[in-house]
Amino acid sequence: HLLILIIIEISIPEKHATVRGIRILDALAASGLRSLRYYKELNPKFIHSITINDLDPAAIDLARENIEYNHLSHALNCKEGPKIHLENEDATQLMYMSRSKPNPFSPTPSTSTKPSNSKSKLPSFDQYDVIDLDPYGSAAPFLDSALQSIADGGMLAITSTDMKVLGGSQPDTCYARYGSMPINKSPYLQELALRILLCDIAKRASTYGRSIKPILSVGMN
Repeated sequence: HLLILIIIEISIPEKHATVRGIRILDALAASGLRSLRYYKELNPKFIHSITINDLDPAAIDLARENIEYNHLSHALNCKEGPKIHLENEDATQLMYMSRSKPNPFSPTPSTSTKPSNSKSKLPSFDQYDVIDLDPYGSAAPFLDSALQSIADGGMLAITSTDMKVLGGSQPDTCYARYGSMPINKSPYLQELALRILLCDIAKRASTYGRSIKPILSVGMN
């Protein structure tokens, strides 16, 4: 986690961090502990807001308790300084609603970009500068929405714990999920799993005219 914090501070475009601060989404936050570390350990001048999201209402209740325990309740309703938002939404739906390109020189990210003559009842929000995806199992179901809701020059922090699939024990599932065939019991199993995941992310990104630049990749049991 410390490496992620360092990468955020050195990788996010300076115009985002200094003009309006970065928006961070912890899309599958559970108790919100990682989000609170972002809030407490990143340079406050870099942060506009941190969104703690989980589909489970009990997780959001626990996140709220953790916010209070860490004496950060003021960040839930503050008008100035880094903010914390609590959301009890489906992660993909929340990200699909956040596909509007932000103006990096605007001091306030858009909360809704619907045209005045729009008949749609769905809100549209600015893209995030950092999206943290840490699901139980595969990250595959969340990649398309994440790649569309990340701002240019932003950072995706992706964890995928379906090593049984990526490692070759279930080649059919791996091909269906990632479009690649693993090599079972290979001596470079961890590296191959990372390459399969990165290849899939790159292919999905190219669908939307985007590209990825891997900064840090870690494989472990």
